[in-house]
Amino acid sequence: MSAGRPWNGASVKLHVRLLLTILPVLGLGIYLLARSVLGDVRQQYLESMEETMVDASTVLACIVSERLEHGATVDEAMRHAMIAVHNRTLNVRIYGKAKSAVNLHVLATDAAGVVVFDSYDEVVGQDFSRWNDVLRTLRGEYGARSTRKDPDDPDTSTLYVASPILDGDQIIGVLSVGKPAGSVRQFIDVARRNTIRASQWAALAVAGMLILLTLWVTRPIRRLIEYAEQLRQGRRASRPDLGAGEMARLGDAFQGLHDELAGRHYAERYIQTLTHEMKSPLAAIRGAAELLQEDMPAADRARFIGNIQRESERLSRLADSLLRLSIVEGKTALEDSTAVALDVLCAAIANSASTSEAAVRVRTDLAPVVVTGDEALLRQAIGNLVQNAVEFSPVAGEVSLTLRNENAAAVLRVQDQGPGIPEYALSRVCERFYSLARPNSAKSTGLGLSIVSEVAQLHSGDFTLVNGEQVGAVATLRLPIAPIASS
Repeated sequence: MSAGRPWNGASVKLHVRLLLTILPVLGLGIYLLARSVLGDVRQQYLESMEETMVDASTVLACIVSERLEHGATVDEAMRHAMIAVHNRTLNVRIYGKAKSAVNLHVLATDAAGVVVFDSYDEVVGQDFSRWNDVLRTLRGEYGARSTRKDPDDPDTSTLYVASPILDGDQIIGVLSVGKPAGSVRQFIDVARRNTIRASQWAALAVAGMLILLTLWVTRPIRRLIEYAEQLRQGRRASRPDLGAGEMARLGDAFQGLHDELAGRHYAERYIQTLTHEMKSPLAAIRGAAELLQEDMPAADRARFIGNIQRESERLSRLADSLLRLSIVEGKTALEDSTAVALDVLCAAIANSASTSEAAVRVRTDLAPVVVTGDEALLRQAIGNLVQNAVEFSPVAGEVSLTLRNENAAAVLRVQDQGPGIPEYALSRVCERFYSLARPNSAKSTGLGLSIVSEVAQLHSGDFTLVNGEQVGAVATLRLPIAPIASS
């Protein structure tokens, strides 16, 4: 965007506008989803840990109950086992994280809620009957609590889950198992990192798919725009493949509208140019006819009759050339493409020109080259080039016709030894009805090079006409050797 120029949203490409609209919505959706998942990770881990602790406390409570039936005390039932547990060194890796010790806190109380066993030996003899895990369990309910060492730091909390110690059906105590919530922090952090990474990859994947989808959706529109640009620039173009559905119907409607407008413009232009070009020969014929009505010498009469014949032939050539040009211009693509041996075709045209114009010699240097195209149109175009060169050549002059394979293209050059092209006419030689005076004063239709230019475009090639380095003019017709798709 140039400096000082206001930004205009209409100048942004359609697929970019779609992406600028959808991607922020998509990003916001993924962000909210990831945020919701990340917010639940800690709670889900704690819930999972609590469920496991319920099992552990229940198992330990049953073991203690069984030992009590054999006369052991709670302290005797638990102490030796817990000492062995805390003294054992673990060498365990859980999802890539090392665990070297058991960090389980076990408490046991009597029926009054007084602690009779503490695996850490810190709170034995204290009354825990008001703590939720003990209080609710003694009531026959599910008891659990979470206690923080630092009220402002949730990672310092310890989760306790209790189960009743039974003597038959009677609750005679509580066994509570505690585990620091911070012990699962590392797993929570890993889960959050994995969730964030998965969300980022998902966002990239969806964004990539969305980019491809928008490009695919807008591809017919881009093709239609390119087609319209080609038509606006006056270039030959075929309606692009727009698939099926609404875009195909839009393309058909656009093609029909263009054809209708182009047909009207084409008719108006040709009526104007044809009328203008016919004025001169018709005026000459009318003048000669009027003079022939008078008495005159036989020689003058023969001269005027010759003028009428020449101008009539000129009108006939003009009509024929216009018909050929209209046929070529009416094509948007090749209909009958075949393999054409261009060297053989050029040799035949050169031989015919040398025979008909004995005063001018056509010299050939033809490499074997095969192109794909319409042989009749190529014959007409090359014939026009050779005929044009012969007409501008001096008596006993020479026309050079060369054919080469250059960079996967057939390059045909026709050079004459005539006076060359004036600078003012170089940019107009391919205009319809534009012609320069021949050395023999013969008049042309001014359509030959227009036909050559149209045939070149129809074959996806190009045509140029420049002055030679020393003498004459050089016409170059370049055609692709690779096969051309036909409609």
